[in-house]
Amino acid sequence: MVEQMEEKSRNERKGVDEEDDFVEWMSKNTSYSTEEMIDMTQGLIFAGHHTTARTLSLAFYFLARCPKAIEQMREERVRCLKSKNENGGSNLTWDDYKDSEFTQNVISETLRLGNVLINVNYYLSLLDYVIPQGTGVILHLAAAHLDESVFEDPYEFNPWRWETLSDTKKASFMPFGGGLRLCPGRDLARMEIAIFLHTLIQNYNFELIGPDHPMAKPQVDFRNGLPIKLKPVAN
Repeated sequence: MVEQMEEKSRNERKGVDEEDDFVEWMSKNTSYSTEEMIDMTQGLIFAGHHTTARTLSLAFYFLARCPKAIEQMREERVRCLKSKNENGGSNLTWDDYKDSEFTQNVISETLRLGNVLINVNYYLSLLDYVIPQGTGVILHLAAAHLDESVFEDPYEFNPWRWETLSDTKKASFMPFGGGLRLCPGRDLARMEIAIFLHTLIQNYNFELIGPDHPMAKPQVDFRNGLPIKLKPVAN
């Protein structure tokens, strides 16, 4: 990675135009050192893989119990591909992903029922409390995400709620934090989830094998490992 960063920096100084990617963007638009760009790249790639995988597990769990949502996601994908073909396009783009509103709603609804684990990297004093460095801190997002005054029937998986939810109430949704500390990998994580889910539902029907239920300990996990059965979709 160091060699690639240094090569990109040399090419940038020579005016060589390369394929546009995150590293190239940092090289052109920031004053980050090579070490800082490596830290940013590693953080973007690795920091969220654990939470993204757990979010996918939750999505499998909820979607397996909500076939109507799976069917609507499939219909949305068919409409998107049909529109691309009619307009001479081929591969799906970032704009197509952002325009897949119901898929976005499914991801948001899944995240609403998840949790996040954060570590404090320095001594923190909050009111009369001192939190030592390295202490595990759990943000109680469920207090906001399961608030009945914001989300009607908060314990129900209902991706359709996001179609009519006001912007004020959407502000209570913060699985990636907010403000200056908003997770920089938010869009990457959501896109990875969308790609995986659409690849799955396009090619397979799936169902849970036996009863299981998500639990927090303190991170989301499944008592029985959430085994699922896949069956190829008939063409």
